[in-house]
Amino acid sequence: MSIPLQQDLNMNDPEEMFLWMFNALPGMEEQAPMLVPPQIARKWSKRLYEAGARFHADEQTIKYVPPAGQQHWLSGTGGRWVPIEEELGAEDTTPDISHLSLAEKRELVKRLEAEGHIHNVPEEEPLDVAEVTTNGD
Repeated sequence: MSIPLQQDLNMNDPEEMFLWMFNALPGMEEQAPMLVPPQIARKWSKRLYEAGARFHADEQTIKYVPPAGQQHWLSGTGGRWVPIEEELGAEDTTPDISHLSLAEKRELVKRLEAEGHIHNVPEEEPLDVAEVTTNGD
């Protein structure tokens, strides 16, 4: 299960409204992104909603930046919270492609080449072939 991110959640669903806020809680940033399984955090989000809490986007002052690479709720460091106006660099916003198959990665390269972002990419990787020779026999 991936890390719950604000932009991927339904902010009208009580179980999702606050779910993303449980990422990298203060004092736990160096741990896994979430301290409990998302199924439990969903219940916490709903409890906050039922207790009267509501999300107000216009009052949001920080945003969550997930850790680079694999984005499972148990993996790596917790990510980080930054000021809402902070511009994020490519290292923060580039999607993880480690889960893609070789065929999918080749297709991605073709698309980037078609858009003019990369040039002179060989159609196929050359085969690793050994050449057998004789010493004049």
